[in-house]
Amino acid sequence: MSCRLYTSHPVPGSCPNSYRRLRRDFCGDILAGVPVPCALPIELTRDDLVVIGGSYMRTELKEALHGSKNMPLWLDRSDRPHTAPCLSARVETELAIVGAGFTGLWAALLAKEAHPDLDVVLIEAGSVGDGASGRNGGCVSTTLTHYQSNRDLGLPEGEPEMATLGRQNAEGFLDDLKRYRMQVDYEPTGYLHVAVQADQIRALQALYELDQKSGTASVLLDREAVQKEVASPAFLAGHWDKQTRLGILHPGKLVDGLREAACKRGVSLYENSPLTQLAAADSGSDILLTSAHGQIRARKVFLATHAYPSLIPQTRCSLMAPIWEYALATEPLSEAQMASIAWSGRQCISGEENFFHYYRLTSDNRIMIGGGVPDFFLSNSGRFIDQDDPASFEGIAFYFFTIFPQLKGLRFSHRWSGAIGASRDHSLHFGQAMNDRVVWVQGYSGQGVTPCRFGARGGLALLGLGETELARLAFVQRRPVHWPPHLLRWLGANVTFSALEKADRNQGKKGLWLKMLDRTGFGIKI
Repeated sequence: MSCRLYTSHPVPGSCPNSYRRLRRDFCGDILAGVPVPCALPIELTRDDLVVIGGSYMRTELKEALHGSKNMPLWLDRSDRPHTAPCLSARVETELAIVGAGFTGLWAALLAKEAHPDLDVVLIEAGSVGDGASGRNGGCVSTTLTHYQSNRDLGLPEGEPEMATLGRQNAEGFLDDLKRYRMQVDYEPTGYLHVAVQADQIRALQALYELDQKSGTASVLLDREAVQKEVASPAFLAGHWDKQTRLGILHPGKLVDGLREAACKRGVSLYENSPLTQLAAADSGSDILLTSAHGQIRARKVFLATHAYPSLIPQTRCSLMAPIWEYALATEPLSEAQMASIAWSGRQCISGEENFFHYYRLTSDNRIMIGGGVPDFFLSNSGRFIDQDDPASFEGIAFYFFTIFPQLKGLRFSHRWSGAIGASRDHSLHFGQAMNDRVVWVQGYSGQGVTPCRFGARGGLALLGLGETELARLAFVQRRPVHWPPHLLRWLGANVTFSALEKADRNQGKKGLWLKMLDRTGFGIKI
């Protein structure tokens, strides 16, 4: 006998301005009321129900999460650098960079590499890396555009292929890590896409066929083969991209490595200095950036705030939708637990659902898992920062124990959440303001670990401080596509998220709404 998971009626969520929480009942009364952030699209036997469902009532999920720290695993370290001073005086500089995450740190470092005598100031509202850069999964990829081609993005013929630019960027990224001797726990494990539903196998086959045409080293795994790589009863097939440019790293250590490299080159850093105003100086040739206790007068400004609040209207919610995702990290696994999951390749893994999960091992053999159905916010006003939603964490925990039922009894040490800045075409875009003296980049849409370096290079090029050929690329010059206004966006998000979740439960079959979005260019995969 087999049984499929099904969804009960959605009920409103508790997060302000958020997408309504989807709640699921596991086979009626076995796990009634436990919220799962993604339909678990796998077929389960009666024995599976006993092992998984019967063993993980809501009280057990709460117990697994009890005592976990509400902070990113990556930032919970005693060896982090001392906090830099806040801005408390009037400062003049040639380049001011706002936001000390991956993009801002790369921009500061690369600007000083290209122009050693350039005066660069980097200012951060909170702590370095406390935003999305310290909250992601640390998966290194070669894509800049969520695997979209030039044709998908409407780029003209004759432009460099985005896939080529992505590979070159990943190579430069890894070369820079070696050159600066950054100890970021990088492991060239490749990337494993897994199918947990029969229809997703076709997507893996399509990936493999594309790899064969491009000469990419990859292998298509059937159920037996994929379960030899990772012992999960949920996995039906896999696509293992074995490129050495793909792998996993420690994002917190990457933040600190970039910070150290930039500061050694002479970048001035200010933390805990939120800006209150950005405006043209009286002379018209400079930009004034004002905080509560100080002011920066800059010739040029690079805004690297991404999903977080910005002081110029051009970067606000019409171009980017903040989406809030949740993540968990387990305690370190014992040798017996590691043997039970047989994850010897240590690949970064992601599913093929619309609301997919991703998971990876850490250097001390914890498992970090994130993704699922996110919260959607109307704007990037900053009111959504630091969500601690028990229902979302319980849902991810339930999904985790469905993927790895043999890890029953394992506890979670850390829980956290973070913002994804989703652009309408799911790829980064650039913009300029104030007579091209201010540049911004945003819209990484959940895959910014490696693309942030490209974003920094492109932004510097637009300011005349980087590679001229990058500034001329159609991809860098293109105008970003706007999201609908607030009310339409809210209505569209509710309808679309519900339709995507339904498709995940229905062998990937899209309804009329999703088909219409695909035809009009609004198709989305979180």
